[in-house]
Amino acid sequence: MNRASPDQGMPLSHQHRRQLLRLLLAFTAFFGAIFVVVNFFAERYWLMTIEAALVLLVLLMLPIVQGTYHLRRWCLFYLVSLYAATIYALASPTTSITVFSWVMVMPITAHLLLGRRWGGLFSAFYLAVAGGLFLWRFGTALVVSSPGATANLLAVTAWGYMFSHFYEARRESAERELSQQALTDPLTGLPNRAQLEQAFQRAAGEGALPLSLLMLDLDYFKRINDAHGHATGDAVLRRVAETLR
Repeated sequence: MNRASPDQGMPLSHQHRRQLLRLLLAFTAFFGAIFVVVNFFAERYWLMTIEAALVLLVLLMLPIVQGTYHLRRWCLFYLVSLYAATIYALASPTTSITVFSWVMVMPITAHLLLGRRWGGLFSAFYLAVAGGLFLWRFGTALVVSSPGATANLLAVTAWGYMFSHFYEARRESAERELSQQALTDPLTGLPNRAQLEQAFQRAAGEGALPLSLLMLDLDYFKRINDAHGHATGDAVLRRVAETLR
């Protein structure tokens, strides 16, 4: 039997996140390799070693995320690895202040990979740590001497967080509405054939699980429509649906 695709029976956003994660892994490997060379010539050997390990890690992840059924776990693993390497770079006294520009893109990455709730919590924690490291390395002297630059940095970071959070919230809401319309019967609200097929595909993808299927029919239902009208027949169907729930 052919193994079901890991994206079968899943929301469309699941497939998009898989493609996005693969793109981010390739992006991380490419630019990570560049930073390995840069830090080697800059004699920042500890940072070079961490970035080399990150490059090797994401290269190993590329074939795994293609067929995994646990995409969210790998998204979280990638973000933890990337954030840990970035935080080390932020804390390193040998790096310049420009390394903090990476802080601005992290909330967008977290929201796109983990969704509104977990992406928001994850990036909020990271921003708090990055802010603490910024003050630890440069203190309040930089804030006092360059208030405009500091305000720009804070504003852009906050804007990136709020934009990604709001965008992901609206996207999730729109996806739920579209899914509700596409996967349920409009009269009864029960799952339609497409949703049942998705459920069976998910079960098939998770392994050889025992399944049972119960077929029900309403005896003499046509008589209700003929004798009392289709509006009454619709009311009967809705009542049966409530009973089944």
